[in-house]
This record gives sequence, structure tokens and C-alpha cells, in this order.
Amino acid sequence: MDVLTSLRSASRAGLSIRRDGTLLRVAGPRSADQVVAQLRQHKGALLEALFLFEERAALMEYEGCLPRAEAEPLARASLPRMLHTMAALLRQEGSLI
Repeated sequence: MDVLTSLRSASRAGLSIRRDGTLLRVAGPRSADQVVAQLRQHKGALLEALFLFEERAALMEYEGCLPRAEAEPLARASLPRMLHTMAALLRQEGSLI
């Protein structure tokens, strides 16, 4: 299961996920414990994805002069493309330094 699939599964299960430094905070119904276990397996990648989302939303808000309520859905929509690009760069020989 990749990061995007994990995030979609969490959303379908009624979970909310947020980054708190190096911690991944998950809230939602107890019936989603199996999804939470899957999220734990991808904690590092999920933290990176949430960081990218937060940074993208902040740029849209402050540089693009968008209200946060508009910036977040746009940042969320751009997340798959950002993750794909990041993965492609890391797969290249002599990856990012």
C-alpha cells in the first residue's frame, strides 16, 4: 500500500490525520484500528506527504493570497503529482543530495 492509498483508506474509514513534528496524530472510530495499523507501516512517508501538503497550502495562502479554506483543497489535489515527482527524483541514479 502506497502513501496515497493509505490516505484514501484513512479518509474512507473516517480517520483524520495530522502531523505533529515527528508524530503522526490519527483520530477516528475504533473500528478503523486495522487502517491505523497500515498507517503505522508508512509513517515516514505519510509525515513527508503531510509536510508537503502543509507547505503547499501555506504557499497558496500567503503567496497566492488565497483564503486557507481555498488553499487546502487545491494543495490536496496537487499532492498526488508532488508525490509522483518526488518518487521519480529519488529513483534517479545519484538521487537528491
